[in-house]
Amino acid sequence: GSLKKSNQISPQEFLSELKSGVMDERLLACLDSLRVYLTSKPVSWVQSFGHEGLGLLLDVLERLLFKKQQEKIDKKNQHKIVQCLKAFMNNKYGLDRILGEEKSLALLARAIDPTQSAMMTDVVKLLSAICIVGEENTLEKVLEAITTAGEWRAIERFSPIVHGLRDRSIQLQVACMQLINALVTSPDELDFRLHIRNEFMRCGLKEILP
Repeated sequence: GSLKKSNQISPQEFLSELKSGVMDERLLACLDSLRVYLTSKPVSWVQSFGHEGLGLLLDVLERLLFKKQQEKIDKKNQHKIVQCLKAFMNNKYGLDRILGEEKSLALLARAIDPTQSAMMTDVVKLLSAICIVGEENTLEKVLEAITTAGEWRAIERFSPIVHGLRDRSIQLQVACMQLINALVTSPDELDFRLHIRNEFMRCGLKEILP
């Protein structure tokens, strides 16, 4: 309530709300306001929040993704955190911080969930951008995260991305093709590019492409 009454919310207020451990509609309201602030405030505000806030956002996302019983509100909160991360990394400071946090890519890869097409669209867009603008070793980190997520689910690592191409959502189809292109074209070595391409083909991309 106090967050809504006040026109200006400080980074510290968001931090204390995230630390409080709320996990329901109250968290959703907090994340929704945070997304707006991260999108519209200057980089200095983002830095002030991000110093501690990025870790808190990732911790909450981790708790939500690992919950055994996923309620509807949990899935909404997961998507809202992804939107906050998207806004957070929309500048050099945020991008560097996200790439510097070891578990950020692992959690994003874990959030590639074809049953939640809106969230998956945002996740694969983020991972595509990270592949394209990241440093040389970024692609390796993204592939490692996708591999770990696949092992956790006991499935082929690229199958959720290919699965997204079968979705009714055109936005998700386009985002998945962008990620596939980013993963296939980023490596310098031709053999490695062909290896990734062939792996996608074996996962069902060959049947879908026509």
